[in-house]
Amino acid sequence: MSSSIMTVLKLGLLIFLCLVLIATTEIFARQFIVASEDRANQKYLLQVLPEGLHGDTIEFTPLPVDPRYWQILGLSDGGDVHIAHQHQLPIGVVIPTVTAAGYGGNIHLLVGIDLAGKITGVRVTEHRETMGLGDAIDITQSLWVESFIGRSLTDPKPSRWALKLDGGIYDHFTGATITPRAVVNQVLVTLEYFTEQHKETLERSHRDHPEGTVL
Repeated sequence: MSSSIMTVLKLGLLIFLCLVLIATTEIFARQFIVASEDRANQKYLLQVLPEGLHGDTIEFTPLPVDPRYWQILGLSDGGDVHIAHQHQLPIGVVIPTVTAAGYGGNIHLLVGIDLAGKITGVRVTEHRETMGLGDAIDITQSLWVESFIGRSLTDPKPSRWALKLDGGIYDHFTGATITPRAVVNQVLVTLEYFTEQHKETLERSHRDHPEGTVL
């Protein structure tokens, strides 16, 4: 076999090995990114559950949001409601929701709600609010979102789901009202969605199948 043919074969083999290496690296990188995103999502999901329910005994079952409710929840591309289970019993849900009414644009939220329709936690997962002003919606900047814990559609009544300066019960931020107002309104919308879509199903499942049910 001539040296020129050998050179071509070696070059072809080298190119093939490089392509395999690149493809393998891309696959592992993608898997790493997905795993990292899953860990981040799991962290947020656990944060909106009541304290004392965290740990390895909590499992989540994702259920796609009905497309009819994408607009209400601000989900342009859909999303999953996560049913939280402990020892196979449903204990609540975590609902993704987005408001476009923030001062800096879209604010992405996760809202945890228990079987009684009470909020167990709220977390902002993505926002572009002004540092030192609107970013107080972020749990790393202030505890403002904790004021939603224990609230429901009856406590307070819907007309009081507003900032104090609008006749409601929630504080605004110094120099910032648009951002907290947007979050309060969207959390209320999410509670109303839960009541209409999930509350009855969860309560019936918990009552009719005490031995454990996975929705």
